[in-house]
Parts: sequence; C-alpha cells; structure tokens
Amino acid sequence: MMNVALVGFSTRARNIYRIIDSLNNVNVKSILRLHTESTSSKILDNTIVTNNFKEAVDSVDAVIIACHPSAHLNIVTKCISIGVPIMIENPVALSIVDYERIFKMASMSGIPILVNHSNLFSSEFEALISLTSSWYPIEIEYDVCNPGRICDHSQLLDLGPESIIMASLVLKNFPEKICIRKIPSRTGELFNIDMYSGSSSAKLSIGNSFSAKKRHFEVRCGKRFAIYNNIVKDKLIVDGYKMKFIPEDPIKRAILSLYKCVTSGEVDYKFSTVMNIKSINNIFETFN
Repeated sequence: MMNVALVGFSTRARNIYRIIDSLNNVNVKSILRLHTESTSSKILDNTIVTNNFKEAVDSVDAVIIACHPSAHLNIVTKCISIGVPIMIENPVALSIVDYERIFKMASMSGIPILVNHSNLFSSEFEALISLTSSWYPIEIEYDVCNPGRICDHSQLLDLGPESIIMASLVLKNFPEKICIRKIPSRTGELFNIDMYSGSSSAKLSIGNSFSAKKRHFEVRCGKRFAIYNNIVKDKLIVDGYKMKFIPEDPIKRAILSLYKCVTSGEVDYKFSTVMNIKSINNIFETFN
C-alpha cells in the first residue's frame, strides 16, 4: 500500500482523489489544503485534512502536488527535505527560474519527481513512439492550443516542456538544436518551436491564440504517417488505419507509475530530470 499526501483540493486534485479512491494499492492519507483554517478534520476513509505540512506528510510514502503552481516551489523544497518521491501537476512553476530550481534540486538530491504530463501517460502516444521507432528520417508537426485561456503564467511554461519532451521521444534523441520564436498575436500567446536531430526535425506551434482547442501531433516518414490527437475519438491513426485501445485514464497511469517508484524504485523516462532540465533550459536560453 502506498500512502500519499495530496497537496491542494482544486478540481484537478479532487479528480486525483477520486481516482486514487478506486485503486486498491494507493491511499490518500492526508490532504494539505492551502489558505484554510488551521484546524484538522477527518473526512471519508479517515483522510486527514490539514493546513499543517508536517502533519500532512507524517508517515507518507509520496506527495502529489495539485495546488496552484505559485506554491509548487515551496512545497517541492519541503518534500525534498524529507526525501519522498513527488508527483506534480503541470505547469511545474510560474517562472522559468522556479522551474529550473525545482529540477536542479531534484537532480542534486536524487529525489524522483514525476510531472503529470498527461500525454506521456497516454497509451496511444506510447504506441506512437513504438510504431514509429524504426522510421528515419522523420518530420513532426505539432499544433497544441488552449484557446482564450487567461493565465498568470506563459503558455510556454504550460505547454512548452511537455511538447518538447514529446517531440524528443519520437525523434529518439534530444535535439541538437532548438529554436523558439514568439509570434506577435493580438488574441493571446503563440510560439513556434523548431527542433533538429540529425536528418529529422519537428515544428511545434503552441499557445492560446487559436480559435479552437488543438492537440494534433503528426509524424511523417516518406509516404508513412501517424497522427495522435487526444481530444478526438480516434486518438491514433497510422497509415490511415484507426488504432483501437482499451481506454485508460492517463492520471491513473501516472499514479501507478508513482506507485512503482515507491514500491520497487522503478523509474523511467517520465521521471527524467535531465529531459525536463534540457527542455526548460532551451526556453530559458531563448528568453533570458
């Protein structure tokens, strides 16, 4: 059994709580609610609700951070000090500097941090990586947009790291060169990211200035093509064929990855501190 502390109780956090409640091997021992009364209370399943960090993390195996990203750095710093694995919601931080600090702390301490990049836990995207593994050279185009979304952080921090990691995984190597350009827009933010790895390349367009939500990830190699889109019914199409999968909740798969980390020490590329640092460093170097 993995006992976790859940930080925050937003809509996203409540969804995580609901999913954990359906699992036999994971238990939310406590909920750390920020900006609430100082008294503790019991709720269903004997879960402690408190605003005291020490009480929340007492005897837990891991911490899931699902509060407002403005508090992420402070919570991560405290979690690293007690040495427990962390799962953190995206965006990791509201600034490039804080994002970089979080992963440098993780790298120096050796504490695993799992960012809940939902696409990395998609069965369909994992299949795309596998099915295109022998394709070379390849060209990737990825359009991703949260239309009209007003945030207290840049869309580059929200969508950028995951998009760069997704393209890097399909390119099979972290690219030798990444160029990031901010495109003038009156309706929001728009960034073009060009990535180059050997004879392969990726062109990413991310932001919130489009009129509709987009999640179109396309890979081409000669006459072959694969399309991944997590907001449509047929999420993966390869060479015109609709690939069928048993539906799996990406959040559930993320939690189970955290469980494997806690119970067996097993980590994979989804925990990759190096990949996250490289992706954010490229953003940092572009806009520093």
